[in-house]
Amino acid sequence: GVTFTDEYGDGSAVSGDVYFGPYTFAGATTNHGYFGVTNKEAGFAGQPQGLLGLSFSFGKDGGVTSSVGEVPIVALGLQSFGFYLSNSNNGDSGVFTTNGFDSSHVSGPFDFGYWQFDVTKGRAWVHNTFATLSGLGSAFGSVPSAIADTGTTLVILPTSVARGIWGLIGATDDGSGKGTARIPCSVAQTGPDVSFTFGDPFHSVPASVYVLPNNDGTCTCGFAGGAEGQGVTIFGDLFLRGTYSVSVAPLYILGNRPGERPSSGQNS
Repeated sequence: GVTFTDEYGDGSAVSGDVYFGPYTFAGATTNHGYFGVTNKEAGFAGQPQGLLGLSFSFGKDGGVTSSVGEVPIVALGLQSFGFYLSNSNNGDSGVFTTNGFDSSHVSGPFDFGYWQFDVTKGRAWVHNTFATLSGLGSAFGSVPSAIADTGTTLVILPTSVARGIWGLIGATDDGSGKGTARIPCSVAQTGPDVSFTFGDPFHSVPASVYVLPNNDGTCTCGFAGGAEGQGVTIFGDLFLRGTYSVSVAPLYILGNRPGERPSSGQNS
């Protein structure tokens, strides 16, 4: 049979067999869709619940290696999908929409770009201080491209950029050698926003989001170094929680715009 493997940036990995047959997702059905069934999982902190990558076919992109498969969003006959990730601190819930977007969670124009986009002119801002997102000119070399990736928790930046942000928000290297940092938990209430630009609008991440409790009285900083090893800067869930994202088939286009919470009493 046909097999697949998939490795994630945090070192976790899955592998298994590829099956095909009918399945239904969000009201859309394909009669001959391909999907992977894992028989080996490694490196997960908890029991994985599954992953359906809508925009990528097996063997083409995203680190999945296999020889068959059609882009799921195409197989399902969808033109686009949009999503808003919930933030429990705001008391709201996540929303997934097909063939359009949820106007209760977004307003104004989208900041469009391909799934892997150029950040050589992008910047990270804390107050009025900025660093180039590509890390150009640093000892670690350049990282000219970035991706937005659900499933990656942190924002993975060039090490020089991450260290610059740490110094401005009170974070320090945690000594693990993994490019991560510790940060005082009190910064969640007092720290500055960290903002990113790679188009026209600012995309801001508040301190209440980038300070991550470890449930032992300590906290981890949501901005990590190590993008050099990945080959791209990664804007993970921590960043995406403040945006509304849209992918339009068959192109891998991602639109981000600060997500707006529905007013009190409004359901989505």
